[in-house]
Amino acid sequence: MLRGRRPRLFHPRHYSAGWPSLGLDVQCPREPAERRDVAFHRGPHLLGRALGRLEAAVGEFRPDRGVGKDLPDVERQLVAYGRGRTGRQGEAEVGVGNGVFLAADLGDRRNVVPYGPGTAPDMIARVVGEQLSRQTGQSFVVENKLGAGGKIGTEAVADAKADGYTLLLGGKDTHGILTHLYPEWRIKPEKDFAPVALLARIQNVLLASPQLPASNPQEFLALARQKELRYGTPGVGTNLHLAAAYLQDSYGLKLLHIPYSRSFAEALPTLARGELDLVMAGLPPAMPLLKDGRIKAIAVTGTQRSRFAPDIPTFAESGVAGLESGGWFALFAPKGTPQVAVDILSRQVADALREPAVAEKLSGVYADPAPSSPAELAKLVADETQRWGKVVADTGIKVE
Repeated sequence: MLRGRRPRLFHPRHYSAGWPSLGLDVQCPREPAERRDVAFHRGPHLLGRALGRLEAAVGEFRPDRGVGKDLPDVERQLVAYGRGRTGRQGEAEVGVGNGVFLAADLGDRRNVVPYGPGTAPDMIARVVGEQLSRQTGQSFVVENKLGAGGKIGTEAVADAKADGYTLLLGGKDTHGILTHLYPEWRIKPEKDFAPVALLARIQNVLLASPQLPASNPQEFLALARQKELRYGTPGVGTNLHLAAAYLQDSYGLKLLHIPYSRSFAEALPTLARGELDLVMAGLPPAMPLLKDGRIKAIAVTGTQRSRFAPDIPTFAESGVAGLESGGWFALFAPKGTPQVAVDILSRQVADALREPAVAEKLSGVYADPAPSSPAELAKLVADETQRWGKVVADTGIKVE
């Protein structure tokens, strides 16, 4: 993979120059002394840490021959996680910036999105992918893979090679709900993926037709206890359906679910015409109709008001507890992807999300950047899996 001679790692017992305090040294053998040192951009201390992680990723470390024949496979897993170029023959460049890497030919990454083109998660994947491409010089190709409520796309990535080149744009549905709706499903998202990084959050909102005699959570609860109200969602078992079902079960409401599994885009115009009473939706598709006054909002489900619609109250501030959860979307890699590769990609995502241009583009789909570490994302997945498992059990929702 490397152009020029391959750098080798030597144990300090066999070669003591370089950075002895780190316990790792890098040399390109059989070259003049002035050409031996591996070039680096910033901070040899970071390079040392990276090499330590590389050693751990390789597994068995042989002081007498460096990493030997195992190095090329590790390169394939690691090189794409940062920008780089190869210097003169016999000199490899190791960079410390967005990530630590060895220069090599890079292949495209595939980001599988189990949502339709033009949806908020699709746009989030494309915005972040474009920035990652600019940072790394490597293409991040979005592949929309729909079907079975997200199962098909999720399975495709779970079954992919754990080399970091195939990723999943997952969320609350794929990594909090599906495992409870399909208890016999061979995929266990909490265990079969390596969390990489949270990308963005969006607010969910309960919408009402202009004719509905309720404009806030308390009026909605009072009305829904007296008469049956029809509400639409993207489909049975989606996180939006579960949110409405939670309200129905917890507050004794009379609600009739109308799933729009094939074309949720039709639900909002139907609501505006008064043919539905309510729709539970993400804020992005609702904002144009809200701005035009064709529909109205009861409340958002997040922990605080949305900066894009600050006049809409939260359920929590109105005394309706238990819905403090908006939508979120994150990157996941197949289980078994080397942790060093996951960590580097996670840092690159964080760098991308700090770019003002990325934040501006995400604002276009009413999403907020939400960088995280792999550990923080793993905790979010565990919390959501537990939370929505209880809702599925309490409401008795089943997917036929």
